[in-house]
Amino acid sequence: MVHEFEQIREKIAASQQPSASDQRKPVWFAGGEKIGIARDQSGRFEIFLAVAGLQVTSAVIQRYVSEDSWRRADGQEFAASRIVIPGDPHFIGVAALIVDELLRNGFDSDPQLAFVRSEALIEMALERAGVSDESVLGLLGELILLEQTLVLHPSPGIRHRVLDVWTGYQRASRDFSGNGVSIEVKATTRNRSRHHISNLDQVTPGSTQSGSGGDALFLVSVGLIPSQTSGRSVASQADRICQLLARDLSTEDAARLCGAFLQCLRRYGVAPGGGVGYDHDLMKAWPMFASEWEIRFLRVYDMSDELLLIARRGEFARFQHMVEGSLRFEVDLPDVVRGDINPSADATEVVRRLLA
Repeated sequence: MVHEFEQIREKIAASQQPSASDQRKPVWFAGGEKIGIARDQSGRFEIFLAVAGLQVTSAVIQRYVSEDSWRRADGQEFAASRIVIPGDPHFIGVAALIVDELLRNGFDSDPQLAFVRSEALIEMALERAGVSDESVLGLLGELILLEQTLVLHPSPGIRHRVLDVWTGYQRASRDFSGNGVSIEVKATTRNRSRHHISNLDQVTPGSTQSGSGGDALFLVSVGLIPSQTSGRSVASQADRICQLLARDLSTEDAARLCGAFLQCLRRYGVAPGGGVGYDHDLMKAWPMFASEWEIRFLRVYDMSDELLLIARRGEFARFQHMVEGSLRFEVDLPDVVRGDINPSADATEVVRRLLA
């Protein structure tokens, strides 16, 4: 059977959202009902691969696939692996491309072989649609600092302000900013503080080019290693932060504040017009967000220290034909800059200053 791409695309575009979170209205392709598309309650596309024990070799795809048991309208149960694609209109074509590739490779007759042949394309599509590995580690680093901020500022009356000073989910130049203090959080799996810098505002004290930020700038370098026992994950940190936000509040106020926090997570690491960042209810069991890490080191660098020999904003003003805002580079910060003063191994004082 010839599967026309445009026909697949039209069927996906016409798929309907269910009225309940545990319901789906799948559109099946080909006669075997082994591959289909459905929307979840929030409108995201889910590619259903109705095959038990599907083997996924791509490490990227493994992070986005979950296998569940579902019940058809006639009561028959079936196992299916699901791949979630954002529900934005421009992702209709991405979903159609994945379905078309699987069908062309013979998913109906030999699902495992067809999936192996299609993995390269699926991997490319998912990398475009989701959050990168680097962003996941960065998010974990920010959530570790956000938890510390809530612990140090426990008063129910200022918890909304704690969320206000966290700006990392907005793709801002600084991850935390308040009371004349800015903090940029960088996470790494290396044994040294080597980090990617996406713009000079991340290492230059003072206001950013957009006018935001404070006079003081600190870079918090968090070294992470896979946990051998029980560590921290993005999912567990999100739960912990919701617990801290809800403490001593009414059920209504707790739900509102936690809901605002989870909505921020959905925007994390997503470019304008992109997909979804971290949806806690949907993604908390996904391996990339459930993987546990331990803190190997935490270093707080005062970026105003002249002993830090790195480029700053303004130093390229004489290069009139260069766009300063386009600079991307890496820093390799020393373990010791100025005795035991810089970096500090404790973020407590800096975090206190955010809401002092």
